[in-house]
Amino acid sequence: DFYQQVPAILSGSEYVPDFDYTLYIPPNSTVSQNTVNKISFLVQDPIDFSVSSSGDPTAITVYQVSGNTPTYFLLKKTRKAISSTINTTQFTFTTPVQYSTVFINSSNIVGILDITDSDDNKWYEVDYLGQEMVFDSIKNTNQNDPNLSQYSGDTPYILKLEKIQRRFTSRFINATSLQIQFGAGTSNDTDETIIPNPNNVGIGLPFEQSKLTTAYAPNNFLFTKTYGIAPSNTTLTVRYLTGGGAISNVPANSLTQLNTSARFLNPNLNTTSANYIYGTIAVNNIEAADGGGDGDSIEEIRQNSSANFASQLRNVTQDDYLVRALSMPASYGVISKAYIEPTKAQSISAGESQSVLDLYVLSYNVN
Repeated sequence: DFYQQVPAILSGSEYVPDFDYTLYIPPNSTVSQNTVNKISFLVQDPIDFSVSSSGDPTAITVYQVSGNTPTYFLLKKTRKAISSTINTTQFTFTTPVQYSTVFINSSNIVGILDITDSDDNKWYEVDYLGQEMVFDSIKNTNQNDPNLSQYSGDTPYILKLEKIQRRFTSRFINATSLQIQFGAGTSNDTDETIIPNPNNVGIGLPFEQSKLTTAYAPNNFLFTKTYGIAPSNTTLTVRYLTGGGAISNVPANSLTQLNTSARFLNPNLNTTSANYIYGTIAVNNIEAADGGGDGDSIEEIRQNSSANFASQLRNVTQDDYLVRALSMPASYGVISKAYIEPTKAQSISAGESQSVLDLYVLSYNVN
């Protein structure tokens, strides 16, 4: 739980929170125990006290009163955290090398947090180097999307599909060595003429209208044979996570120290009030952290491999699409119920095959 105070202001005939004094805590912030041997936890999602939605509500309570008049309100947001410590290392590249690899050697490696190069370009982790389309999110503002920004209260982020060239894969070589592998080509390579592109399916080039009912696998639009570009004449800064294990099952009310600086979203504030509000930031875990383990056994790896092989994140059957809809991240909206069925016979045009599924969705709003 993250807390901050905000002043009360008079709006009409009642006192309400002054959201001009809300704070923003960036993604990948860390909280820890206030002890000598600190256990650190990572909060991957940002905390924006100015936004309240059905998927990310801000709890508001009166914190202080003077007579019968509120003077300060308390805002609270809740986030999930994982036991991790952020570590940083750098790798320098000169002449491009196809499928170049680097290694991170450390104990208790969780995975890669992010990679940026000397020009502040972000490198994306993908399942395979052939995957050139990734799902990313942008804040739902009027500047980013004038049409959808009216729904920012319920959906603070917009899901977008982005084509990226700077990508990498990672794999564990052993318990203490993580390999990072980069692409093979240059930014001029492309193979959209032989791999379907979602922008040209159905427009006649190279697909005719009759191809609209053809069953293309969803992965066809995510993978190419360019395999990404190889880093050259740059230095990559790699942030990776270590930690976890049974030792991370810390008791309740022990994660009380925020190790990341917050900032005000509004720069035009009263300095005295802003300094006081900044000092009210607090964090606490009201429940004990649990679920930490010391790594999978051989049998657990075997069972997990079998389960993943069977699912493969496929979208084939009706239930596959239903599960994919219900598992959508809450920042893009909260789905309450969903139902899927083939298009009814009376709705099918002459000569059209019954290959379309209708998905009915009931979602939550802020009320």
